[in-house]
Amino acid sequence: MPRSLDKDKRTRLITASLEEFGERGYAAARVSDIARRAGVAPGTVYTYFDDKEDLFRCTVQHGWDEFQGELNRVLETPGNFNQRFEALIDYGFDLLRRVYPIVRGMADEANRLDLFNKNLDRLCAGLERLLEIRPDSGGIFATGDPALRMYFLKITVLGILFKVALAQPSELDREIEEVKAAVKQGFLYTHPPPHAAEGEDGRR
Repeated sequence: MPRSLDKDKRTRLITASLEEFGERGYAAARVSDIARRAGVAPGTVYTYFDDKEDLFRCTVQHGWDEFQGELNRVLETPGNFNQRFEALIDYGFDLLRRVYPIVRGMADEANRLDLFNKNLDRLCAGLERLLEIRPDSGGIFATGDPALRMYFLKITVLGILFKVALAQPSELDREIEEVKAAVKQGFLYTHPPPHAAEGEDGRR
């Protein structure tokens, strides 16, 4: 990107795109409305992005990076596994609710599935680091085979994303709460640590 471009304008366009695509989805969103939200002329959008598709892809990448940044922050925050994991899950599902139409836009067309794939390894590597904080975790994630553990992590993350993407807008809140509760149950409470009987398993 040439040095003459204004990074602040690009950031405003990404933020406006997240709001516009998030509210309307890919098909209904208009570049002119995104520009209006960002406070720039419509033609300015094409100074920073090739077209609407390029803007969408950059906006999706921003969402991935936002969650990855939160994951990295959680990994560096003191606390036990349950506290860290529950904070990450709450943040992640709030973000997923906000960008739901963007997730649907990725899932609806095969040519956008690479937006999942290219970020999946990075995300799952961070989740694996978080799981390592809890050596007593059970189930499929307790396998001693790192490749198998990563495989199951990828399936879990993709399953969550596609499950939410397939939800009807009117059922979105219910679907997200159900999936979030199931994830917490599976990771936090199904295999409690040995001292769980003493009330230290992180339950509320």
